[in-house]
Amino acid sequence: MNNVTQIRPSASIFSPDSPLYFKVCERVDGWQNKHGTWHADPTQKKLLRQDPVTDEPIILATVGNKYQTVQNRELFGAVEDSMSRIVPAQYLDGATRSEKLSYGGAVGLHDYSFPQMRVAFNEADISFRIVARNGYGTVAVNLFAGGFDGYCLNGCVWGVAEKHYRRHTSGLQISGIDEVIQKAIENFWIEANRLKRLADIDSPLNVEAFLQTLPKMSKRLASKLRAQYVREADERGHNMWALFSAMTCYATHNNVVPMRNTGRDHDAATRIARSEQVAAWTRSKEWKALAA
Repeated sequence: MNNVTQIRPSASIFSPDSPLYFKVCERVDGWQNKHGTWHADPTQKKLLRQDPVTDEPIILATVGNKYQTVQNRELFGAVEDSMSRIVPAQYLDGATRSEKLSYGGAVGLHDYSFPQMRVAFNEADISFRIVARNGYGTVAVNLFAGGFDGYCLNGCVWGVAEKHYRRHTSGLQISGIDEVIQKAIENFWIEANRLKRLADIDSPLNVEAFLQTLPKMSKRLASKLRAQYVREADERGHNMWALFSAMTCYATHNNVVPMRNTGRDHDAATRIARSEQVAAWTRSKEWKALAA
């Protein structure tokens, strides 16, 4: 599920409404014996939301009793309050917010794109992007920062200003977001210039063999990425930027390695997980040995 909201620079720059702003409730977990007697389990609880169509409860997760629920409105509201203070006004013009859900609401994303904060080079047009992610029983509260390539709509998440808050346990506080966003803005220009240099670095002669040296890279995936690299190189040249673009295409598109049809709405969650995987590859010593 994806929705896009236009952000307008004003005193209240972000929409107060979002399909992610549903209430998540807690219910004591337990079990029923063969005689029909209910036994509560004080060590666990279930997290639920209401189905917006049928009004039936949707079980999002079963968690331990120390798990602290963070409502999406609480997290994303804090992120947007920080953005209104930290992001320079000239970069708010034309900015957008996309809302994405996976697993029935167990994972939710607000994806913010700022097209006025951009760097263009070698057929690429990289704009600033921040993704806020919240999950129930699945992932921690996260902020990711990176770029968005408008040339072929590859989402580049390079992970330089990535903030992992603690898991949903007692004492969790949504704080320090101002510093994270400020660091993300500063690093965007540094990383965008680093990406520009990739266009001047030749790719390895045997791209597939090089890909197989990257962490947690399977032979099948390396072969798929090499094929995508050939397509990217036709437009961008035989350089490390084309290889990087092939990897980000894998992360954000469904044509390099199609996502499995599991019957669950995992698209948004899988795309951000793949972006994390690409960020890990580009932080590896193998990548840096060629791209530094």
